[in-house]
Amino acid sequence: MLDFLFKSKIDSKRKSLGLALSGGAARGIVHLGVIKALIENNIPISAISGVSSGSLIGGLFSAGLPIDQLIDEMKSMKWYKLAGFAFSKRGMASSKRLEQFVESLVGPVTLGDLKIPFSALTTDILEGVGVELKDPSMKLALAIRASASFPGVYAPVQINDHYYIDGGATCNIPVDEVRHLGANFVIAVDAIPNVKLDALPKNIARMVDRGVDLLLHKNAVSKYSDVDLLLKPIHESVSSFDLHRGDDLVHLGEQAIYDNLPYIKEQLGLS
Repeated sequence: MLDFLFKSKIDSKRKSLGLALSGGAARGIVHLGVIKALIENNIPISAISGVSSGSLIGGLFSAGLPIDQLIDEMKSMKWYKLAGFAFSKRGMASSKRLEQFVESLVGPVTLGDLKIPFSALTTDILEGVGVELKDPSMKLALAIRASASFPGVYAPVQINDHYYIDGGATCNIPVDEVRHLGANFVIAVDAIPNVKLDALPKNIARMVDRGVDLLLHKNAVSKYSDVDLLLKPIHESVSSFDLHRGDDLVHLGEQAIYDNLPYIKEQLGLS
């Protein structure tokens, strides 16, 4: 079954499925449910591109980490595992721990080693443009680190002569990027809930989180028309910090696939 699920080239008569996984911090756990449901229904994934937490989950899965192990890891995640205090004017924390965390799970694999073609979308902070990290020789852990380096929290990541921050700063749904990997049927998963609040956020961290969500939603809308299937699994207020909602988020991701399963199978010639 694994060989089938990880095939990067499938029957040419069928469309190839690509996943465009958005950022969203803790909300990115919803991507695990999406992937889990696809696996349960023997639907092959041909390419994945991710932003921030979508990059973390998509990259680890593309490296061959079993979905059940990946779910366990993400549900038990603590923020301190992903950030180290750093004396820097450019960020409150170093994202080096995030890179080390990825390598602790899959080793020093490169993008060229992956079982599924994968790219991480990041942002060149000097040039102000999105950049696909897909060089086969680049370490997966470094690509994920750059894609998930949220500005102000993490210092920018230097790669050669460029400085990178979170890919969501330029595009939170990497549709074009997954098509560049060869996918011709793209499922985009937007983990940012577009909801109204009943009360003001209770502290400054959640106030900032709400503001960023609104910006990311506006950012993402321009890409909605470019996808073959858009999934917005989260329909209630869930913040970037709600790691304790892991079980709920996995379930929401699974349900989003099952709600669209007949259409997905029809489009991929699997019905």
